[in-house]
Amino acid sequence: MTCMKFSEHQLEVLNMFMNVNPSIVFKPGQSVSTISNNKNILGVCTFKNIEFERQSPIYDLGNMMKTIRLLSRSSGSSAEVDFTENRVDISHGGSKMKYYYADERMITQPPEKINSIGEPAVITELSHDQMLQILQTASQYQLPDLCFQGKEGHLYAIVTDKRNATSNTLEIDLGESDRDFCFCVKIENVSVVMMGGSACKGIKGYKIELYERKVAKLYGVISEAAASTVENLEFMIALEPDSEY
Repeated sequence: MTCMKFSEHQLEVLNMFMNVNPSIVFKPGQSVSTISNNKNILGVCTFKNIEFERQSPIYDLGNMMKTIRLLSRSSGSSAEVDFTENRVDISHGGSKMKYYYADERMITQPPEKINSIGEPAVITELSHDQMLQILQTASQYQLPDLCFQGKEGHLYAIVTDKRNATSNTLEIDLGESDRDFCFCVKIENVSVVMMGGSACKGIKGYKIELYERKVAKLYGVISEAAASTVENLEFMIALEPDSEY
């Protein structure tokens, strides 16, 4: 039996992955990945201090995480998690929860290999605070679109409703741009980086790459506090078909 303890920052990442897909298959190694059922959002991260020994299909990741937090609540230490042959045993003190694996065929899984999509057309960054501004503004004003737009020599992140020319709009100036373009993504897809209405504490922001193949890559800028247990957090999100470059 090999027990592990998830750090708080690892649980934050799993919380984000749960937003992508409520089910997940943990695979042998330190890389954890997920993909949405529509296959338009992919998440990947490396957990540095733990290693999964076997294929472990979890149908309801949220319930498993709630159990970990429930058993850890009464003390300052995290519950021990053991991925056995047929189930996950979550224990703390004298309490143990047995959580049985799902049928792996029921869970949408990421491909083993991702084909190259070329070089990014645009590279920029969003800080923790800017991401919060974007997602909270979109929620408050019911705005469905986030557009990265190059215009008049500047690059903007714009929260808007593309279908309404007079909608409320938030513009964040991200610096200079030497060309005109507009890459758009649905707010509901970007919102996977939130956890229950707040940003992940272990992430200081995101480096963003935008591709002509209508894909955005978001690389998490890991905080110093999270760096000992989390690295290489990446999301690939499909852009809207009407994006122009």
